[in-house]
Amino acid sequence: MSHFNVHEPKGMKGKLLKNMDIGTFQQTPPSYKPPKKMPNLPEEQPEFILKQICVKGLYRIHCMALKNGEQLWFCPTFIKGQTLYGWRYYRNRWIFLVIHLSKVQSIQCI
Repeated sequence: MSHFNVHEPKGMKGKLLKNMDIGTFQQTPPSYKPPKKMPNLPEEQPEFILKQICVKGLYRIHCMALKNGEQLWFCPTFIKGQTLYGWRYYRNRWIFLVIHLSKVQSIQCI
């Protein structure tokens, strides 16, 4: 099993993750706003690269491009399997978002 399969959020080390409520991983949204301008993103990245970027950048803001053409600011707080949990900046506020890596085209940590 790869060490990228489950990444425990801060304060959760050693606790069973499979039986926990998703609310455990919401924690609190970032206390700051993302930059106004989105950076240029690569055309497409393989899922294992996307996952590595998110694991290394937990609790940091990322610019994310989805395969449907949408771009968004995202702050991952937890990763399990191929699913990202975290905060999306939408209409001037942070909202909790769960997204599967298969829907992500590219991502860049800022």
